[in-house]
Amino acid sequence: MKFAVSPVEILQLVEKQLTNIFTFGQEDKVLLEAAFDNTLKRLEYNFSHSPNKYYSNEGETYFNPFHSGQYCIFLYYLSNEVWRTCQRGGGKKLIIR
Repeated sequence: MKFAVSPVEILQLVEKQLTNIFTFGQEDKVLLEAAFDNTLKRLEYNFSHSPNKYYSNEGETYFNPFHSGQYCIFLYYLSNEVWRTCQRGGGKKLIIR
């Protein structure tokens, strides 16, 4: 999958947004990072099956976090992956906010 900005920068963007709204500590960061890879896999699968021209670039699946529709889908998958991780015994602090 192609990215408008690197995956590292996308993760940093989410962390900064969460830090601005909530208290966001190291435990939360670990939980977020654990969910991030599966989120990108789910996102790629979803976007690769979309006929929408904004979800591909030069024939390859494309994610731009500054495209509001794409970012909303990404945030849904990320929050769902965090919830799933917590259900499997991860921390619950982040999901109760």
